[in-house]
Amino acid sequence: MSKLFLRCVILLLSFSLAVLSGCGRSRFAIKELDFSIQPPKGWKQGEPELAGGFKMVKNGRYFFESSDNDEVFISVYDFPSGGKPLTQYVDESLQQLEKIESLWFSMGKGLAKIAPKVFSMTEEEEVRLLQEAEDFPKTRVLSRRERKISSLDAVELVLETESFKSIETYFIRKGEIIQVICQAPVRDFAGYETGFRTALDSIQVKL
Repeated sequence: MSKLFLRCVILLLSFSLAVLSGCGRSRFAIKELDFSIQPPKGWKQGEPELAGGFKMVKNGRYFFESSDNDEVFISVYDFPSGGKPLTQYVDESLQQLEKIESLWFSMGKGLAKIAPKVFSMTEEEEVRLLQEAEDFPKTRVLSRRERKISSLDAVELVLETESFKSIETYFIRKGEIIQVICQAPVRDFAGYETGFRTALDSIQVKL
């Protein structure tokens, strides 16, 4: 085998590896929504496991970095718009979220008052329970902006709770609201944000 032939083989292999490494960031589709996205390199597509984590499923609505970590993901949902304009739907969704959280807050305070009478609790435990009820985490809207997703008008929210931070994007396709959520723990979100935003920019939808 000549040196020239070997050099050609090595160059060809190097080129092939370069092409394959460039394809590491795959595009995944959700056929029923005519939707596709290119999540961060190495991520997979699937659905949540009942016991926690994810399993790989073709056309799944979740995209994840690790099957063992269900705190970091991109998810896609669809809902009937009911003929409502996009901004009205988003406004009403935020109002509904606020009502639900207020209800849970009230229930927590009520439970904190009843629990000491039902269970044997020390004064310290009673004080801690009441404090936890007062500190019930609420969702904060950090930002809101209009943007485009695959040429469609969209609304992007950045939300934060005590534990998690997310980018939630809404747009309407054929009378349905499509919601894309990119979530990570607050402590890790900065490390994922660029990948999340690149994935959102990659979304393609057949009109």
